[in-house]
Amino acid sequence: MPYVIQVDAIALAGNMFTAGCYNAVGPTAALSEAAAAQTFTATKPTLLFINPAGSGYNCYLTNLELFQTGTVAGARPNIMMAYDSGNRYSSGAAARYPVNKMAGGRTSAVSLYQGQNASLVTATAATAFVKYFTGRDFLQTVTAVNEIAAQTFDFCGSVVIPPGFTFLVYLIANTTGMTYAWNLDWFERNP
Repeated sequence: MPYVIQVDAIALAGNMFTAGCYNAVGPTAALSEAAAAQTFTATKPTLLFINPAGSGYNCYLTNLELFQTGTVAGARPNIMMAYDSGNRYSSGAAARYPVNKMAGGRTSAVSLYQGQNASLVTATAATAFVKYFTGRDFLQTVTAVNEIAAQTFDFCGSVVIPPGFTFLVYLIANTTGMTYAWNLDWFERNP
């Protein structure tokens, strides 16, 4: 119960945010975008979440939802996450924009990038600080048209991205690229 009360207070203060593949600037953002087939490469994440050094806020990740929206030949896609010091963004991908869950709330300083089609995110090399976690397969996979396989991670604020750090998500489909959608929620508080 205390967690729910605290989250409500944070939301009312205008410090809860969401982002996903649906909220790019402009009305033509696609719900699902294909990631090229890949094996794990530290410099090719699918999603990049950057809390810039001067933001003044810790970002507490609360929920990440990943949706596989098209069939993938071969084994189920694998999911891996990491956090690292510094801004790991180098080039490529589509920018996505945080949305405050309170109408009229402040703007987040966070930058997000999503790899899509031929434009994968290119990250800089991992630092000595990098921590990889949550390597697992999708629990189910799409086998027919109009199916969606979902994987949800409820962090409940336990993954903290401080100013000057990057959160990375890797969706690894070894045989063919996967078509996916995603949503990430977090709240921000002064360190």
